[in-house]
Amino acid sequence: MLAAIIGKGISAVRLVRSFKNWDGILAAKLLRDTPTTAVPRLGGNRIYSVPDPAFLGEVREIFVDQVYCPPGFEIGPNDVVVDIGANVGIFTLYAAMKTKGKIIAFEPIKDNFAMLRKNVNGRQPTNLFPLAVTGERGLQRIHISSTCLGHSVSDRIAEGRGSVEVETTTLKDILRGNNIERINFLKMDCEGAEGLIFGNLDEETLSRIDKIVIEFHNHLSCLSHVEIAKRLRRAGFTVWIKEDKKPGFGFIYAKRGVERIVPAGCSLSMSMN
Repeated sequence: MLAAIIGKGISAVRLVRSFKNWDGILAAKLLRDTPTTAVPRLGGNRIYSVPDPAFLGEVREIFVDQVYCPPGFEIGPNDVVVDIGANVGIFTLYAAMKTKGKIIAFEPIKDNFAMLRKNVNGRQPTNLFPLAVTGERGLQRIHISSTCLGHSVSDRIAEGRGSVEVETTTLKDILRGNNIERINFLKMDCEGAEGLIFGNLDEETLSRIDKIVIEFHNHLSCLSHVEIAKRLRRAGFTVWIKEDKKPGFGFIYAKRGVERIVPAGCSLSMSMN
């Protein structure tokens, strides 16, 4: 009983420290509602979402824990940023707070894309595309998850709820179609599509990217995080792996050249085989 009380107290303190609208979030939880609005203390942008229990955790990860931008992987003030798997735009808004450069975001699911547009709402040079990024252009089925954060090109998702056909593009076409010479920061959270993207990624395109952060999902991807890390190392990146407590999940951090700052909780990927 005491442990439960202490745990709730810690959660309440973290809620207050993380969100300006902590009182509204707390009230919604007490009424057993799912919060659909968050105002992180960092930046103070109001972020809207479709109802999803994972929404607040995702905002906290990006704005409070800053999982995509640990020391050594900061977004520069003029960086060109590409957000693959933008969902409702949480990372897109974080990037807009950091750079005055162009931001290009991709989200193929209709409801998520509508929230992405609402959240971005004309901020700086931000281009939004209702497309999935995979290994080739065309059409592909996206399998619908019970959570708005889990829709995937893989049919191995848990609690699947049917599928929808979406238009796809590639990293090569993103560079060419948006007149981008270099991507300074590439973020990927695409529920397994990372394997399709890297399985068909040419060296010339990869050479035009400076920093990459990937949330990997081995159970959904045709390439494991180890295989992706090997390809990045061969292309001249220094690569670190941060594995989640849950096997097969985690982050790949990749940066061109030699980097001495090791992201917290990461191990250096050394394998070249």
